[in-house]
Amino acid sequence: MWRIVWIIVGVAMLGAALPGSASAQTMPLNEFIATADRIPRNPLALLRSDYRRLKREVEAGLILIATAQYRAREANQPPQTCLPETFTFNTETVLNQLKAIPEPRRRRMTITDGLREVIRRQYPCP
Repeated sequence: MWRIVWIIVGVAMLGAALPGSASAQTMPLNEFIATADRIPRNPLALLRSDYRRLKREVEAGLILIATAQYRAREANQPPQTCLPETFTFNTETVLNQLKAIPEPRRRRMTITDGLREVIRRQYPCP
């Protein structure tokens, strides 16, 4: 039980370090990337509504991913992702990895789908 609490806390902390947004279910990945590219990379960016919107999007997506991982493990099924209890992401690195997803695939993906793919690459399941 405490393990999932720490995973969710870690996910929320990660979301605070990344640009985030509103509903992880609705924002297309291309829109997320375009919006993130317009945000300047300086401390004043934290004051922008776009930054806060993208931050909420990432937080919601990561919580969905961590919750799905927890539920799969509880059901003795292989999880789609294998996030460790604690983890860190570099904002620019994650954004670059999202941009590396081929354009035709990105058009059909949400930010949650993109984050799931980045997590699978960075933290492969054993």
